Formats: sequence, C-alpha cells, structure tokens
Amino acid sequence: MKETVMQGKPYAGNPHVRFDEGAGASRHSRRSALLYKINKILGGLKIVALLAMSEVVHGAELVTNGVSWVYTVNDATKNFVTLDKGSTPLEGTTTVDASLIPWEFTIDGTRYTVTEVGSEAFHGKSWLVGTLTFPDSVTSLGSRAFRKSKVSGVTTFGGITTMADRVLDGCTLKGGLPALTKVSSIGYAAFCDCSVEGYVVLHSAVKELGDNTFSQCKITGIDLPKGMTTIGTGVFYANPIPELTLPDTVKTIGGRLVSFNTKVTTFVFPRSVTTIGKEAFWGCTNLKAVYIPGPPSVNSSEQTYTRVTGTDMFKNDTSLKLVLFGSNTKPENVSQFSVAQSTDCKVFLPDNGFWDGIALGGTGNEAIFYHGFDGEGKSMTFTPTTAKELTDVLGAAADFKSLFGLDVRISVTNALDLTGVQFDAETLAAIPVTFDKFMFKVNSQEQLNDVLAALPDSVTVGIDPSSAGKAELAIPDGDKHNVWVLLPTSGKYRPYIGGMNIILR
Repeated sequence: MKETVMQGKPYAGNPHVRFDEGAGASRHSRRSALLYKINKILGGLKIVALLAMSEVVHGAELVTNGVSWVYTVNDATKNFVTLDKGSTPLEGTTTVDASLIPWEFTIDGTRYTVTEVGSEAFHGKSWLVGTLTFPDSVTSLGSRAFRKSKVSGVTTFGGITTMADRVLDGCTLKGGLPALTKVSSIGYAAFCDCSVEGYVVLHSAVKELGDNTFSQCKITGIDLPKGMTTIGTGVFYANPIPELTLPDTVKTIGGRLVSFNTKVTTFVFPRSVTTIGKEAFWGCTNLKAVYIPGPPSVNSSEQTYTRVTGTDMFKNDTSLKLVLFGSNTKPENVSQFSVAQSTDCKVFLPDNGFWDGIALGGTGNEAIFYHGFDGEGKSMTFTPTTAKELTDVLGAAADFKSLFGLDVRISVTNALDLTGVQFDAETLAAIPVTFDKFMFKVNSQEQLNDVLAALPDSVTVGIDPSSAGKAELAIPDGDKHNVWVLLPTSGKYRPYIGGMNIILR
C-alpha cells in the first residue's frame, strides 16, 4: 500500500515526521501514533525519527554502522541530543566497535550533537566492544550507561563533567584510565570491578567518592584532590595501592577503605578525619603500621574526636606490628577491636577513658596506654606519668618518626622514678624526640649527671632529691639548664644553677 509522504524535517507545527527508507519503516510502527515517510535519502544514511507531540524529540533512531542508534533531543534550541537506551544492532550484526558511535549527525541539513549518554544506554549490551573515545561535546554519562557492556577501554573522557552511578561497572577495561580532570562529580561504583590499572588522576573539584567507586580494580595509585571531604564504603577495596595519601580535608570514610590490599604496608590518616567505618584494613596481609591521629587537642568543651569502628578493622592482618591512636580518638564499641591474627603488635592508646577494657587477643600483642595531647600537623606531645610509659614512648619514637613522619615531644611534669631506666646521652642520641620539660626523682650524683648530660640545655629540669637520702648532690659546674629543685622543707621548687650544692636535711 502506498503511504502518504510528507516532506521536510520535524518542527513545532509538524512534529510527526519519520525519516526512513523502504520496508524497514514498518518495524517501528508501534512506537508512534502517526507515521509518515519521506522519499529523500540523506547522504546514503537511513535516518528514522520517532517524535512526540511537542517541540522536543522524545525518541529517535539513526540507522548507521550496522546499528539503530536511539537518541532523544535534550535541547531543541541548540540541537543537542542524548544517546539513549534502546539502540539495537541490525540483523546480521554481532558486534559493533565503540569507535563507531555517531556523536554528531545531520538530518536534512541540521547538525545534531550528542551531549549526554542516557541511563542504561548500553547496559548489558554485549555487542558493544572496543574502546570509547568521548568527544568534548559529551558532558554527562547517565546511571549504568555502559555497565556490563563489552567495551574494553577509554582513550579520553572528552568534556564529561558528570558521571552517575555504575557507568562502567563490570566492564573489563584494559590498561589505565585517562585523566578525569574535567569530571567534577562521580557516582557510586562508577568503575567498580572494571579491571582498570595504573594511576588515576581526578578533577580538583571532586568532593566525594561514592561507595565502591574503584572497588576490585587494579589501580596502583590515585591523586585525591585537596577539598575532598567524603570517601564512601569500599572505594579502594581490593586494589593493589602501595601508598594511599588522603588529603587533610577528608572527614568521613566508609567501611572497607583498603580491605584486601596486599601491597599497603603503612597507613596514616589526616587529622581532619572524624569517622572511620568498619573493616578498614581487613585482609591487608602486608600491613605493618597504622596511625590514626585524631583532631588537634583544644582546652575546651569543643574538643572533637575521630570515631573509629573496630569491627574487623585488622582482621587477618598477620604482619601488623604497630598501631598508634591519637589522643582524641574514640572507638564506636571498644569490644569490637582486635588484632588477634597478629603477633607481638604494640597498640598505643590514649588514656582518655574511651579505650578502657580493650582486649586485643592474639599472642604477644600489647595495649600501651599513654598520656599526651595532639598538636597541629604531624606533632604529638607525650606526658608520661610512669617510667614504663616513658620507656615505651622512647622505644617507639624512631618508628613513629620513620613510619608516620610524627614529631615526638616529651613533657614530664610529674617526677618520675628512673630506677632501672637507661637514660643517658648515648641512649638518647639515637632517639628522635624533643623534650620540653623533664622532672625526675634523683637517687645519686651519677644519675643526676647522666640525665643533665642527656638533655639539651633548653629543657627545663625538675629534680626531686628525696630518693637520694643524705647523699650530697650538686649541679655540675657549667650546666646551662634551667634547673628547679624540690625542697623537702617547703615542698616547693626553687631554681639552682651550675656549681650549686643541693643541701638535703
């Protein structure tokens, strides 16, 4: 039967024009209430358009390169279109290379440009293969746009600024990702389980990475921008990243941060972090040391804390030897913490009341409580109240510095009994610490000489001579310390200088 032909292209007064050639038109009759045909072949292309009763095209097909590509006009004034779901290869076409996607096309002299790839446009399309090359015109990828398709790589993300969730989830991408330097918004699981390798560069405006963004990929490094505030659950799960540096603007971290990363050996959190989710290091079998500093200390009720969820935090971390929790950290539930699969691991915990009752489990693991406060940046002041606490800090100070970059300061404000403690210039020379104040109970002239010789001249030294009995003590000639001696008669300290005898009565 001969159909009536209407010439021209879609416009407001004539929105129901279908572009096609030959019998293929009848295939799509169910998609339109009104179907017309024109007898003009445009550049050898078959172009099929299904239009709704408005100025905006709600569905269109461009038949080329063995596929009926489905488009939707998203801006009729600029002839911008969305590459939408429903694209179908023609009979006899089994695979189509992604390089053949038409990003621009002409209908009756009007040039149309693709600016978006719609939600689920190629979700599960096993016929779409090869490498994607996005032009600068494309600015947005919809949810699941290429999820579980067979695309095998991306050469450039063109002008894309927004990626919704799961855009390439489940694809097998060979090699690395091109720089995401224009993409300011990335949805959850965008690259989950897509085998992407190498180093990833993000846009400086990215504030958040949603859950599982790079989960189960093979990335070895990533440039996280300053200004990022949130890292969702499982973002770097099972990636072989040997060193992950978080910017000092990150506040919230979901669970499974780097779980099952067998390359990471040391991990340091920034002070900005206020929440760490569960299973952060589960299965990190080569992890040796972790530092969670918490926010700086303040002398007021405004003190904030880093809340840590201990559920399976260090499960199966068989190489773990050192953990330092800052003075302003607190557990979500102290009973959840364990290092049971580790041996001889030292866990330094603040004596702030929140960690009381912790049971680490395992063999040779030790919970070491300390007194102290956190400064800005990577500095911490320990204020030991016992000789053991002092020796524990001195014993770990070199590791704190080399592994965490931590500047350790010690301020002893209660006179310590140093009996049995090796405290001399030779011992301290190898320990990277700075002393602010040092108060101790002297028991002999030899001990007094050793301690004064070990401490820099700038350190204020307090001496309690009560343990020396009736021994005669003297501040060595030439000593330049600011020395204060506790007087037994008054119970008050008074200053002494080099050459002065300490009279004991």
